[in-house]
Amino acid sequence: MKKKSVEKEVPGIFKNNHSHFTHSAQRMHRLLTDHIQEIRNIDDWAKRAGCSTRWLRKCVNTHFIHKSPRILLREERYHKIRSIIEQNPNATALFVAGAAAPHWDARNLYNFLTSHYQTNFSDLRHEVLLGGVGGVLLMKRVCEFRYYVQYSEMVYNF
Repeated sequence: MKKKSVEKEVPGIFKNNHSHFTHSAQRMHRLLTDHIQEIRNIDDWAKRAGCSTRWLRKCVNTHFIHKSPRILLREERYHKIRSIIEQNPNATALFVAGAAAPHWDARNLYNFLTSHYQTNFSDLRHEVLLGGVGGVLLMKRVCEFRYYVQYSEMVYNF
């Protein structure tokens, strides 16, 4: 007895069609930017988008060229923090943290900025208010590097 091979018919939109991923990824990115305050993590983002986390990862990785949803979420939150500082130059860290993510306090903001962007709230605010993309932070790192080089030359010249 011969076995019949059973092939499932795949809908046309899923057959190597990157335009579907592009449309879905753009919709998910728009959802992320519009609701960044309410989205705590990738699971919340997927639930709000009405899809699985696996589908979210696949769409985002395909459209944003190997950029994970976690990195995209991190970047959007960082841009939100910068825009809040631009709109409210005298805002405190606690206010910015609450406006960027209601479940955050000043400590969460500090941890986020130091672990992902090697800066703190004060330096970021100075950078944003001076209008530089990396001006203050770059100068700070250059000064630290110069100090390190001078110190190491002093140590090795003995």
